[in-house]
This record gives sequence, structure tokens and C-alpha cells, in this order.
Amino acid sequence: MTRPKVPDDKRIRTAQACESCKRRKQKCNGLKPCNTCTKRNLVCDYLTSQGHGHSNSNGGQSTIVVSGSSPSKRRRSTPDTVDSVEEPGSKRAVSGGTQPVHTSHQISNTREPTRMLGLPTPIPPPSIPPQPAREPEVDSHSRQSTGSGPDEVAEVYTETRMLQDPTGRLLYLGDSATLSFLQFIRMIVESVDGPSQFTMDPSRHRLMELTSTLPSDTRTSLLLPDRKTADVLIKSYLINTNGLIEVFDRKAFSRQLDVCFQDPLAADTTFLCLLYLVFAIGLVLATPPPGSEDELIIRKLQTGQADRAEVFFRNAKCLCDPTSGFEDADFWSVQALLLMSVYMLARTKRNAAYAYHGMAVRSGYALGLHRQETMVIFPISDRVVRRNVWRSLYVLDRFLAASLGRPTSISEDDCSAEALVTPERYVGQEKYLQDTDTHPSSSGGLNAAVRSCQVIGIILKKIYAQRKISTRLAQEISDQCKDGPQKYFCGLHWQQVLDKTIDPAHGMAVLHVNLLYCHAVILLTRPFFLFLLNRMQQERLGIPRPVIRPGSKMEKFSEACVSASYHTVALVHMGYVSKYLPQRNPFIIHFLFAAGLIVQSSEFGSLHQNPGYADTYQKAISVLSYCAKTDPQAGRVVYIMSTFHMMIVARAPPTSSLRDTSSIPSTPPGFLSTDMPDPMANFFLTNTTPTTATAPTSNPTT
Repeated sequence: MTRPKVPDDKRIRTAQACESCKRRKQKCNGLKPCNTCTKRNLVCDYLTSQGHGHSNSNGGQSTIVVSGSSPSKRRRSTPDTVDSVEEPGSKRAVSGGTQPVHTSHQISNTREPTRMLGLPTPIPPPSIPPQPAREPEVDSHSRQSTGSGPDEVAEVYTETRMLQDPTGRLLYLGDSATLSFLQFIRMIVESVDGPSQFTMDPSRHRLMELTSTLPSDTRTSLLLPDRKTADVLIKSYLINTNGLIEVFDRKAFSRQLDVCFQDPLAADTTFLCLLYLVFAIGLVLATPPPGSEDELIIRKLQTGQADRAEVFFRNAKCLCDPTSGFEDADFWSVQALLLMSVYMLARTKRNAAYAYHGMAVRSGYALGLHRQETMVIFPISDRVVRRNVWRSLYVLDRFLAASLGRPTSISEDDCSAEALVTPERYVGQEKYLQDTDTHPSSSGGLNAAVRSCQVIGIILKKIYAQRKISTRLAQEISDQCKDGPQKYFCGLHWQQVLDKTIDPAHGMAVLHVNLLYCHAVILLTRPFFLFLLNRMQQERLGIPRPVIRPGSKMEKFSEACVSASYHTVALVHMGYVSKYLPQRNPFIIHFLFAAGLIVQSSEFGSLHQNPGYADTYQKAISVLSYCAKTDPQAGRVVYIMSTFHMMIVARAPPTSSLRDTSSIPSTPPGFLSTDMPDPMANFFLTNTTPTTATAPTSNPTT
């Protein structure tokens, strides 16, 4: 009697049948002993020369068959490209290329090495079938590679994070998000030292999103502040967005501002909408010099009963809400939505910022901002503004995508090659700076930011989206990171932060572009760092792992990650010492948080020793505590880093200086001095950190 036919999607397939069932052509469930052999009291044996669950018939390729899947859903991979596979609906690991594939019954009784550390198994991308016609090209590329030794591959550890916001919604955070990296570190720490205040943080499953509330009796007032207050708020906006966001032609904006205050009734409502948004951003980010007249004005606005920044924001929406007229949006609405996104970021409303930015990008697409050929019908002055707005949208797009781990909104494949080129090409640099009343640090800063964001876009697409990185790919991307922001304007060199007399706007541009550059390096190299950190902890638990030779390219990229992180903390602290660092800046807080976790993780795992850890930690905490006075997000980061530091101190020897905070020097000798080697020029050439003055000693390509 024949068996009833079972649909393909419900068939249970066994990776390999035992030898007895093969000979007898019986159904085998893959267990040892299997059900058939158990019933018949037969010897259940598997042929071990092939490797259980693998077939080596495809020219040396190993095929990993996932049990319980239909033929169309089986995953195939080669040892050179995939080290582990995750079965849909489970989190078990299959490592090494010869690990047996178990059935669901065995999975429940198996404790895999990666799960001992609490880390999920990376999900490899679907493998591409071999293309013989392209093989010579790959071989040629390999021969041209500057690296020696085999290409090393590291998995990008992945785990979908759904965090709850204050309204109860579950919001997605992807692999590149710093909070996702934080969760992996918590898993590693808990696997080593058990539960703690750091690993069992009660807010670890929540996403901080502030909700703004105004008193019920607050009325929307469209009255403009006095001219002095307006100038202070506009100045604050320009200083704290310098080098990242360029929304206006500054000369044209000043002319419209004069008209607005001379004859308010004749003012254009769309300009008033943009002006109120500038006021709102300027007030949130304002940190005027202590004791100055500007400080008195800002304090007066901040100490009122109503949240004056939120009032400005609602005034803008009341005048001309770009979201309500989204169907017939014009260029001004793209500017307004971009400013709204920046405001939401400053108010720790990252999801709202992401939404507003997406609307701005869609409106920009509709208006042709992404295509060069659409510019010819506009006068040169309009071309300049349109190009800068699109480039600002691009910078914000890459920042939001990287910080939230979500897809980018702007695809360079859909844009003209010239869409991100500086608008100085239209009139020449000198005339551009003169006509637009723009400082070279602002123009050069935006150019440098765009370039760093192009690299970040490549990293997100080729590494985090694919969930795997090789040292060869990392080397190719790192070749685009070697010049640094000073390539676009010499005044953007990181050593400019050492000048305590620098103009605040110039100083903020230097900070923004250099921190963005460092963050690109961190995003590129962090998968290597996490891979080696996880591997080291596994070895300490006695889990055998394949040996990685000392001084390998993977190790050098991991060192570059730590070096960029130390440099990030040092840069931010110098801005703090020079007294132009704002107390509230979403970009700087994010960069500092990402770098601080790398520094602490390296110290916890003793992955890359650095004697300057204690001082670097104190610098980061001092800056974050300063920002936490007005920024709740900074306060949250202080808690996370402080509890992590407690774990590090607890693991330190009793004689360690970490247990004695009085032994930490305030400023170590040679700290960021001008005569030391340039760390930003050597992230991929040295294993030193910015707080040391030794010369470069190694290269990841050798």
C-alpha cells in the first residue's frame, strides 16, 4: 500500500540517512540511532568520510541542507563564503562546515558555542551561483591585492531588535545601530560574569523617545521675538549645524529676514514657517558662552513656563504645515521637512525624524532634486540652494540609516552622478563663498560630510545588508578613507580643535566632519572587532576555535576600530575644553556613545590593551554629564557607560589604577599634541591610539 502524498512544503527531509536505511531503502529520520533501526534492533551507523549532512559533489563546494525546508528553500554555501547557517525560526549555529545538521528533537538538547555566549548566529546572504566567465576577473583582482595571506571573513552578528517607545509601539533597529551593538555586548558580558546592573538594565528593551507636552492653556502665538533674540537664535542654528546641514542661501535669508522685521504683514508665510523652525532648532541646541548677553537671552527663553522651542515649532506648522499640503509640495516644503527632521533629532525623537526625512526625500524626488538635468531651467542662485538641500538630505539620510539600522531613503543608483557634487562648480569657489556669505569651513565641511556619507552608504550596503565582511572588501573600502576631511579644506584638520580661540562655527564644522569620518571607520571595522571579541570569550570558556594568526589583517582592522574610538572621545573632549561644545547635539552624542562602547568593550575583553582607558573613560563621562544637564539622551548614555565601567572595574586586579580614580591624570603627556603622528591618517596603518605618541608599526595589508 502506497503512502499518501505529502505536499513539498510539509515534507521533512533528512540531511543524511544511516547506512542501514540506505541499503534497505527505508525512511530515516537522521537520528542516531534512527527510528527504523531502533524498531528493528539494527546497528545504526553513518558514513563519516563525507561529513554528516554535507555533499562534496559540486566541485569541492559543501552543501548545507537545512532540515524541514522544501527544496526551494534549502541554503547552499561554500566554506570560503559562509561559516554558519541559521535555520528559519531557530537560533542554533552550524559552524565549521562539517557540523552535523540535527533535527528539531536534537536541537532542544544541544547547547551550541555561540548560544553559550548568548549571541545569535549570523544569517549568511544567499550565495550566488558560480559564474565561470567572471572567474578570471576575480583572480586578476586577487593578484592585484596589496594584502598577503588568505582573505579573512567575519560574520556580522545579527539580531532583529524591536524596542518599545513610550507610546507602546515596537520600533525596528537594525544591525548597524549602536543599540544593537550594545545588546551583543550585554550578551557577552552576561555569559562571562553573569547578570548585573549593566546586563539587566530595566530600560534595555525600550527606545528613548521623548514626548513634548505643552500646558493645555498654551496658545499658539505667531508674534515674532525681538530682532536681537532672533539674531541669537539664528546664530545658534548656524553654529550647531555647520558642516552638516545647509538649507539656505545665507545672503538671501538675511535679506528676507530684514523684510520680515521691517514689515511683518508683508512677510511670506512660507518664509515665516522656515524662520520659526530655525528658531526652534537654534533654541534647542543653544549653548552660549557663560556670562554673555546671548546667555541671558537664551536663559530667559528656556526658563519660561512653556517650552518655547516647541511653541516655535508649532507656530511653523500652524503657518504652513508641509505635511498637510504634501500632495502639492514645493521646494520650500522640502526645506521645512528637512528642518523638522533636524528638530526632531535634537528633541530625541528619532523615529519622527526618520519619518519627516523620508517625506522630504520623496518630495525632493518629485521636484527632481536628484537629477542634474533638471537644474538648467533654474537661475544659478536657485541651483546652488537646491543642490545644497539635496546634499544635506543625503548626509542626514546616511546618518539616520546608520544610527537606526534602517534602509536608506536615497539610492545613488537613481541619482545623477553630479547630484552630490559641490555647487561651487557653477560659479567658482571664491564667487560662491562671496555670493552666499558662506565660510570655507561650512562649504568644505559639507563636501567632506558628503564624502564620508558616501563611504557609510557603501558600508551599509555591502557589509551590514549582506551580513558578512571580508578583509579584502574592508581594504577596498578603507582605501577611500585615507585622506580625511582636510582634503576638502585645510582648516578642517582635526588639530584645529586644539585651538581654543577658534570661532565656534568653525570649531563645530571641524568636530562634525571629523567625528563623521571616525564613525565611518568604526562602522567599517566594528564587525571585525565584535567577531574577535566574541571569539576570545569563547576560547576562555574552553570552546575550541580555529586559530587566527597574530597580526592578521582581521586583527589590524579591529585595532583600527579601537583607535578611531579613542580618537573620537579625544576630539569631543577638546571641543568641551574649548567651551564651544553644545550641551545638546544629537550627532555628537551618537558618535560619542558608539565610540565609548568600543573603548569599554575592548577594555572588558582585553582585546586591545591601551593604558589610556581610564583617562578616556573619564573624559567621555565628563562630556556626557555636561550634556545630560539638558539632554535626556546623554543622561541615558551616562547610565549605560557607568554601569559597564563598574563591570570593568570589578574584573580589574586589586592593584589596578582603575580602582583608584584619584590616580587618573587629568591630561596625559602628549595628549593630542601637534608634534605627534596624525592618528586619522593612520587608522589603517597603526595599532596605536590617539592618546599615544608612538609611530605607526603595522599595516593590515602586509
